Amino acid sequence: MPTPPPTSATFLPAPMDLCTLAADGYLAGNLFGALSEKINRHGTDMDCGGMLRPNNDNGIRLVFALPRQGERLLIVLGIDGELAELLEGEHTTNITIIDEPSNRFFSTGRQERCWSAIDSLQPVNGDSSQILQVNGSVYCAGSLPSLSDNSSITLRNLRYSGRLYLDAPDKD
Repeated sequence: MPTPPPTSATFLPAPMDLCTLAADGYLAGNLFGALSEKINRHGTDMDCGGMLRPNNDNGIRLVFALPRQGERLLIVLGIDGELAELLEGEHTTNITIIDEPSNRFFSTGRQERCWSAIDSLQPVNGDSSQILQVNGSVYCAGSLPSLSDNSSITLRNLRYSGRLYLDAPDKD
C-alpha cells in the first residue's frame, strides 16, 4: 500500500474548543422556516472554531456547533476575502447549516446570497496572533435551500463572535 502524501497544517481542522476557552464568543439571531428558533449562545454553551480556507481559497471559515437533542446544529460561515481586507466593506459569505438530529443540510451553494460585515478582528491574547477573535454580522437576500427536500431556512439578525486559528506557516 503506498504511503499517503504528508498533510500540511493548512488542511487540518481547526480546534473546536476555541469558544469554550473564553466567555465572549457568541452566536445570536433567528432561524425561520424548516428550523425555527431563536439562537442566543455564549462561550461554554457552544463549540466554535475557525481557520483560513484551504487550497489558497481566499477567506476564512468559522464554525459554530450548538448542542441539540444530544447532537449538534452546525452553522458554517465561509467568508470571502483576504485576511488583511476583512474589515473593509461587506464580503460574500457561503453559509451551510447542518441539523444533525434530522440529518438535514441547508446551504447558499456558493451563490452570492449572503454577506458578512466584520466589525473587528483582533488577537485573543493581546500579543499573540495565533488566534484572532472575529466579530461581525451576516445578512442574506434569500433563504438557504435544503439539499435533501424542498424546505428552506431564512436567517435574521445573525451576529457572531468566533475564533480564527492561524496555523504556523509550512516549513519547506
